[in-house]
Amino acid sequence: MDDFDRRATDPLCVAATSPGAPSPAADARSQRFGISDGARRATDAALRQSEQRFAAVFHTSRLGIGISRLNGAFVEINDAMLKMYGYAREEVIGRTALELGMWVDPERRQWLLQRMRQEGKVNDFEMEFRRKDGSIGTLLCDVRIVPLDGQDHMIGMVQDISEQKRLASMMQSQAYLDPLTQLANRRHLHERLATILEDCRAHARRAGLMLIDLDHFKAFNDAFGHVQGDRMLIEVARRLDAAAAPQTLVARFGGDEFVLLIEDLDDAHGEPVSQMRHLSERIRVTLGGPYPLDESAAVAPGESATAGRLSASIGVTLITGKESDAEMALRHADLAMYRAKREGRDCVRFFVGWRLQDF
Repeated sequence: MDDFDRRATDPLCVAATSPGAPSPAADARSQRFGISDGARRATDAALRQSEQRFAAVFHTSRLGIGISRLNGAFVEINDAMLKMYGYAREEVIGRTALELGMWVDPERRQWLLQRMRQEGKVNDFEMEFRRKDGSIGTLLCDVRIVPLDGQDHMIGMVQDISEQKRLASMMQSQAYLDPLTQLANRRHLHERLATILEDCRAHARRAGLMLIDLDHFKAFNDAFGHVQGDRMLIEVARRLDAAAAPQTLVARFGGDEFVLLIEDLDDAHGEPVSQMRHLSERIRVTLGGPYPLDESAAVAPGESATAGRLSASIGVTLITGKESDAEMALRHADLAMYRAKREGRDCVRFFVGWRLQDF
């Protein structure tokens, strides 16, 4: 059926009569107001043309447009919206988005309905939606209540912004995540550390910083190759993330160096130095476990790096808010880490009270 032939059922169009057969209502209005037949026919023709133009815009718009009753049942939906959802028109008309499983978060639907009841419209409403094939996308919506055929209806105009959201997420990841390990990168660490430092100053809190350097990693890379080295770094990242305490940012600082930023050393969980001691020792032991990189190579405790052993030198410092900036806190952890390197590696050293200490 041609789009312009839907006039008898399309809520966008009022019932129309042919130019040669004026309706009784039109005759009555003409007689009441003294409108000539010619003027009435011209008005009817203009009205039909307006309706046809509006219907053409509706059905060919690149924006998704849907019209539903206040109970949510669709009475019309254009091709653009059908394409977004992946449905045929006959699968949608008379049914609600909730029945079709289009809503990913029903609570967002309740929020939308509440706003519609209060204000009669919602602008720039962002929602996740489920397509017929089960995939998830994101829509940006404007919704209005409008009268059609003597009854209030909701008309929604939607734009699929799934690709924009994906690209934005990818750019965010590139800006703040290490591409190999998917841990936080140096930029993310510096920004978060600066925020934690300010918080420690303002609220007399303490945080912890742990700098981890893999021992003899260059020798491992030379012995097994860069592909195996990358696999090793990915496994180290996985172990650090699994062993980290709650409220901890795990970052790859660069090369074979990693950082743990423990954001809040609450006294309720013990004295801060004691907390860092237990955590750093757990990290040291965790990193020293075997690394089955492939069928021909494994790293086990008790062997040299060239023979397959991995260990870590760890420097730890407390952040009290007295540090001048994030760089100073990192320098303290770095000093402690290099002392661990000098004193035999595979150990932990602590920078506390402006001096270096053993645990």
